[in-house]
Amino acid sequence: MHCMGGKMDSPIPNVNPGDLITAAFFNQVITTINDLAQRITALEGAAPSTTEVNLKPYSGSVRVGEAITLQGANFAVPANLNTVLMDTTPITQFNPGTDTTHLSFNVPDLADLPRDVIVSVANTSGSASIIIPVLPAVQTPVGSLVLSPGDADIGIIQVGQSYDFPFLLDSQTTLPETYALSVLFNNAEGATASAWSAGTRITNALGQTITTATVAAGSPVTVRVTVTVPAGATRVDLALRAVSVSAPDDPLLNPPPLSMPLVVGQAPQISDARTTFEQMQVFPSDRLVSDPALGQVVVTPVGQETLIRVSANFTRDGTYDYSARVVPANPPGAWTVTPISPTPPHTEESDGSSQLIVVRVAADSPDPLDSRILEIHAARSGPGAPTFDSWFSVAIQST
Repeated sequence: MHCMGGKMDSPIPNVNPGDLITAAFFNQVITTINDLAQRITALEGAAPSTTEVNLKPYSGSVRVGEAITLQGANFAVPANLNTVLMDTTPITQFNPGTDTTHLSFNVPDLADLPRDVIVSVANTSGSASIIIPVLPAVQTPVGSLVLSPGDADIGIIQVGQSYDFPFLLDSQTTLPETYALSVLFNNAEGATASAWSAGTRITNALGQTITTATVAAGSPVTVRVTVTVPAGATRVDLALRAVSVSAPDDPLLNPPPLSMPLVVGQAPQISDARTTFEQMQVFPSDRLVSDPALGQVVVTPVGQETLIRVSANFTRDGTYDYSARVVPANPPGAWTVTPISPTPPHTEESDGSSQLIVVRVAADSPDPLDSRILEIHAARSGPGAPTFDSWFSVAIQST
């Protein structure tokens, strides 16, 4: 017997009683043992099979309804050849990007969340599983937000003075919702919009500076915008914007910023809160766009018309007259604004009633200003006191 290249080509012979055990024989035994040890070491260090299903650990958590992508190896293609389970719920619909190393799908509805969920993948190449924390789906509120000015005796606007403007946020929603708040300044004259912003903050009922407010149905929240009039200022359009955190693209939860013009030397004109407005719609709908400086703005090409519809909600019985105007004052030939509904432009309303108001806006020629404010008014004219004027405002532009 002999070895070549560390590999045996014949077994060690048996030892019979009376045989002479020599050093050569023991050396051969040692050589054989070393050869076996090397083979065992090689087997223990060998890489795992490259043909079995493998799942990589998942970092983080997911919510019901969210897309998730599992990473691993040897997933079957097409994806429906895999048996994919979250707990005992099978996954049958897969998203683009699914291949032999990725399985992408949306998390199904599962019970008793949040908790750790076993996710498994099996096919003809084997099976594997991992644990992923799963959270409930985000609940999106349904309804609308109504923005209206609060009662305030502001007085004459003067340079260097500070003023508090209250705003009421009334969230008519199925769930409490949080709104991101910001103050917009446009059409500034005599001082820049940045100069106005520098002396401005939003506060809650405790006087604390805030950037968000959470509002539940039936529990309106009042916030205050504190403004310091900068040196040299003559006028500006101030607006409070509230953006739904859960549904920033829902037009009912993201009304146009509530705007009011401030003119130095005059008392501000503030819409009376006894009539509120909501549910603005624009036709054609693509003319309502979002602008970082203006919030929502209605854009009308020169030579064309846009229809704007809002719902007025009344809390006082009486006769209401409807009108519309452009602020700052409409330059000759730039805009034609015409209320077209209801006809005639006045109605008898009672506490709790509402009225749809439609206004036609025509951009007759290019506007020298980047934007103006369209005000849609519902003024109570009687019978009897009180008489008051309420209005809805939205930014308009011509292109």
